[in-house]
Amino acid sequence: MEIPAWIETQVQKLNSKTQGYTEKEKSKAGYSYLKNALYLVPEKIADETTLQEFKAKSEHLIDTLPIKQDGGKLEYGSYPSALSSYKNEIKKEYNMVSKGTYLNQGALGMPVGFILGLLFGSIIFGMLIGLTAGMAMGSALENKAKKENRLL
Repeated sequence: MEIPAWIETQVQKLNSKTQGYTEKEKSKAGYSYLKNALYLVPEKIADETTLQEFKAKSEHLIDTLPIKQDGGKLEYGSYPSALSSYKNEIKKEYNMVSKGTYLNQGALGMPVGFILGLLFGSIIFGMLIGLTAGMAMGSALENKAKKENRLL
């Protein structure tokens, strides 16, 4: 099966499975991440064996998406751990990251700022500087990933 046809088939299956989901449920199920991965990751794969492995893993993840019954609560079961494993593999193998990854890591500037604040006598000011610097670096890294077509 040709890549574009396979992608469209998987996106249709994904849309069908998540049809009754709320936005919050789609977010928890990684709907946007999965959809973007289907379009962007195959471009990064050079050999046929790796492509077939990616296809099989993506299909399996979509197949294991929980189906929402009429008005019922969505039971995720082991799906979140499978999604996490899928994301980690894509990040490791293809250097692709999900939106917000670097911004969330930018918040780690606060502890550094706290230490600086202790050294210079103003904890609040130090934390503010640390958070601002961390968020600026996170934003720059996210923009770089977007330009390199590595942001899912």
